[in-house]
Amino acid sequence: MSGIGSDLITDLTSFPVDWTELGLPQAREVLGCVGTNGIPPCNTTDFWDNFGKRKPVFTPYSNPLYSNTAFYLLSLVVESVSGVPFNDFVQEHILDLVGMPKTSYGKPDDKLGAISLDDTTWNSSLGIEDPAGGVYSNTEDLLALGGAILSNKLLSPMQTRRWLKPVTFTSSLGMFIGAPWEIIRADNVTSDQRLVEFYSKEGSIAPYHTLLAMIPDYDLIVSILASGPESSSEVVQLLFSQLVTGLLPAIEAAGKGDAQAVFAGTYVDEETNSTLTLNVDDGGAGLNITEWTVRGTDVPSHWLSYLSAATDDLPEVHISMRLYPSGLAAGSKTAWRVAVDLGSPRRSLKPTRSSSGRRGAV
Repeated sequence: MSGIGSDLITDLTSFPVDWTELGLPQAREVLGCVGTNGIPPCNTTDFWDNFGKRKPVFTPYSNPLYSNTAFYLLSLVVESVSGVPFNDFVQEHILDLVGMPKTSYGKPDDKLGAISLDDTTWNSSLGIEDPAGGVYSNTEDLLALGGAILSNKLLSPMQTRRWLKPVTFTSSLGMFIGAPWEIIRADNVTSDQRLVEFYSKEGSIAPYHTLLAMIPDYDLIVSILASGPESSSEVVQLLFSQLVTGLLPAIEAAGKGDAQAVFAGTYVDEETNSTLTLNVDDGGAGLNITEWTVRGTDVPSHWLSYLSAATDDLPEVHISMRLYPSGLAAGSKTAWRVAVDLGSPRRSLKPTRSSSGRRGAV
């Protein structure tokens, strides 16, 4: 949460450039380690000897700031607790567990790589920056990682849900920061304009750009890797945007068809004279309750009475009811919750929002 800087290896003094020609003063010290461009990588001694010389960027917990250095510090914690090198810990507890045979910290065979023309970073060793993203991988392995996260293969369901939560906000109304997620909330990808959350992690080094994104609402994982002189993080983001805006409506329609076949219909308990009719529509997520009677009593028409039993002077208000899965299950039973929207018929066709102006876009 800010405070410390983003990197050590981006220190300008390490690059063989006369910065005074660009108006900068003569460097008082030269770090001399990077890990790319033929410059040796920084090691642990370089880090502890130099990083503390930097001034804080912000006060802690004031402004979010991406920091590769934070991942290096985290790797030191992992090594201290586990007693094994960080790379070995990742190999045993993530790569082998998930099944990511083509992912490694060491450079793979060149024939396996989409190596950019005239590239000088393919065989680079990033040293202390490795924990922040010095990994070689492919789309298949990254999809396996996303699938393992959403299927709770790495953590328990409760721990996974807690992990996929924002830590702080940004200046954008539709973007939040997790650990380490870049979380986007968009309301322009479904017909009912409800909010959909995208949990992504981007990474770039020189001409190589990667994005892994998970969409828990649809159990969907997207992996995009790009390389070359025309690739960039902006290109990857554009590809992702085009992909999800084109793909999600079709997945949404297929999901509604499945839900209509499995859940929609009329449920009757003749013994208590109770009826529940459910339908799938474009008015929102979940199931629309079109009829609900309990012991011969129409529930929607008495809803305000349930909330205001102390008075008979109640206004006429249109009521829309929807049924949502709670995520709770025991054996063959699943739990559902009813959400009630009070308002005009036109308003009830839109999802209820707790605040105005909350928008996001992909």
